[in-house]
Amino acid sequence: MIPQIFLLPFLWVSIATTSPIILQKQPPGEALAPSVVEVRAEIVRQATEANFDVEIALSVADCESDFRYDAKNRNSTAKGIFQWLDGTWKWIGAKGHQFDYKENIAQFIKWYPRYPQWWSQCN
Repeated sequence: MIPQIFLLPFLWVSIATTSPIILQKQPPGEALAPSVVEVRAEIVRQATEANFDVEIALSVADCESDFRYDAKNRNSTAKGIFQWLDGTWKWIGAKGHQFDYKENIAQFIKWYPRYPQWWSQCN
């Protein structure tokens, strides 16, 4: 039989019907990558909390990155769900890195109302 892999917080669990359970710790400092479903849910959660139009947030995220937290534009420094440029990320004073999906979403919700033209290709 083929082993099945289950993810638990901070643990990788491998279960095979013919062998005992093997637990491996997640590498230090390495968070589990969010799935597209988790990214979409976080966009809905943050947009709803901020009274921001959920459909706009989902539409722009789909256009910019296909909901991939690790999306990178090969022709620029744009990264993350909403494709923040390195210089803009620094200018707005964002915390962490563009690949921090929760921060990427929070910054979009904060800055989109002031600068929707930054995402004009997706409006």
